[in-house]
Amino acid sequence: AQQTIYRCLGGETLETLKAKVFSREIVDHALDLARMTNSELAKVLSALDIEPQDCVNLADTLDLDNNGEIQVAELVMGINRMRGPARRSDIVTVDLMMRSMQSRIAELWVHHKKKRSRSRSQC
Repeated sequence: AQQTIYRCLGGETLETLKAKVFSREIVDHALDLARMTNSELAKVLSALDIEPQDCVNLADTLDLDNNGEIQVAELVMGINRMRGPARRSDIVTVDLMMRSMQSRIAELWVHHKKKRSRSRSQC
């Protein structure tokens, strides 16, 4: 199934794609075509239990480092994570990650305020 996804995205084999990256636009375009037609990619996504509505803006989700490009590893990992319905553990994981991020942002803000007040007092 993953071999078919690679062919649909670039017309190449798995071996030639290992070192390549896709732009978000190419991935979005391929997924748009899959949603609008009964293409081979649409059939593969269905076989992988990935809902068509979950593919809207999927390239943004797959681009883990937010550089506008999707590496093959990001593509494969992201598609594997998209399979099946959301589970309670998925929701709890996201909740815990958000709490951790909020705590880190709060710590950064306090550090920034202290640093700013020190630099003002030195002037």
